[in-house]
Amino acid sequence: MKKILLILALSTLGTSSYAQQYKTAIGIKGDWSTLNVDMAQFSVKHFFQEPNAFEINFGAGRQFIWLEGLYLYNHPLKNDFDWYAGGGVDLGYWGQHSAGRLDTQATNGFWGGATGVFGVEHTFDFIPINVALDAGPTLRMIPNFEVGLKIGFAVRYAFR
Repeated sequence: MKKILLILALSTLGTSSYAQQYKTAIGIKGDWSTLNVDMAQFSVKHFFQEPNAFEINFGAGRQFIWLEGLYLYNHPLKNDFDWYAGGGVDLGYWGQHSAGRLDTQATNGFWGGATGVFGVEHTFDFIPINVALDAGPTLRMIPNFEVGLKIGFAVRYAFR
């Protein structure tokens, strides 16, 4: 009996109707990471098919530029709140003033890695503003293997 109820519940989840709160949201996102890559960035989240979305973030800091692409799976919670989970890749370039150093690898280069994310978001009814808070692991694979934690907060204008 328990197996039948579990199969029925899972099939209902897979076929339930879901309408996201917006089609595209554009704004800013701030990230904090244990890998010393804190940044502010331009953020775009777009639903291409319910409940699937892409999030593209382009950021820059004093000595680097960065691009991240994420695939996200969204699901409703309650009262205009959604949860989402996903992952993607990030690429970047850093450059520092060398101060006369001959070791260019310590002063500039490229990085690349993968990011996982789990978060919640809310889109207000009375103004078209979307806010999101997420966290997840980040793996730096180029030039060195590093594992860290990344936390992000976004504020975006939602186009319905």
